[in-house]
Amino acid sequence: MTVDFDFSELTYTSLEQRRKQQVIVVDRPECVASFSVRGGQLLSYTPRGHHPLFWNNTHIDYDTEKELRQGIPICWPWFGALDRNPEEVQAQFAGQYDAENPAPFHGLVRGLDWDLLNIQDGPDTTELLFSISIPAPKLRLLARYSVGVDLNCELTSKNLTDSEVHISYALHSYFAISDIQQAYISGLDGIPYLDVVKRWEKHLQNGDLAIQQEVDRAFYNTPSIIRLKDQGWHRLIAIESETSQSAVVWNPWQEKSRNISQYSADSYRQTLCVETARILTDHVVIPAHDSQTLQVSFTSQNT
Repeated sequence: MTVDFDFSELTYTSLEQRRKQQVIVVDRPECVASFSVRGGQLLSYTPRGHHPLFWNNTHIDYDTEKELRQGIPICWPWFGALDRNPEEVQAQFAGQYDAENPAPFHGLVRGLDWDLLNIQDGPDTTELLFSISIPAPKLRLLARYSVGVDLNCELTSKNLTDSEVHISYALHSYFAISDIQQAYISGLDGIPYLDVVKRWEKHLQNGDLAIQQEVDRAFYNTPSIIRLKDQGWHRLIAIESETSQSAVVWNPWQEKSRNISQYSADSYRQTLCVETARILTDHVVIPAHDSQTLQVSFTSQNT
């Protein structure tokens, strides 16, 4: 797909061809960021004077026809394995998949080219708007990004059918960290979660979450702010969303890292996923011809 957009009048934004992928680069006084047409996703964001907010994947494959593992891949209109989603979400896609044609992991839009609808270079921020649609059920997803001193993301799911629809999704954020043994997550103390590593057992988080082994936890009834503390880089990242009450924390650790595409055996040390989500009991119900929007902001503070 070739981007049909005139970049000549933009002050801070340009288009690059990285092998088979088209990447939009924003270089502002406040920050540097990049976005991929493949997946409609943010690839990188670095506020001036700070470490990159998201993991710089040296194994990213710009020749791939599939999704790019960096930044914030968008998992939609379901998260993870379809058959692990709420029954109402599974019902929306009944009859479309079988053993010979399995449902894709993490939904339908990560490995597709999106439409670039608009870019605006403002005095304080640059805003980009992407869009993609699926036919059954007939849904449209808009991804709006605003980059400046902070990063703001907005996902709007539009129901174009005559009946309500049920979906789930997540922003699969790959945060950059100095080292996995120097990072921990605060704000989830006392929050219930399902432990995917331990056969989906139910638990309550006890204190801050340090990563010392493979972690794959789906939290529900989450607070509006979750924080990622990096002692090695003396940094605190705040992830704030008033429109999400679920989150996923994921790190594959060493053994599983060897079998993940666009990943190396030591990548687990350099990144930690804290995913703003609408999953489990927090999944989305959209009335006929209506829409639902998730908003999340990311701020980085040196400590």
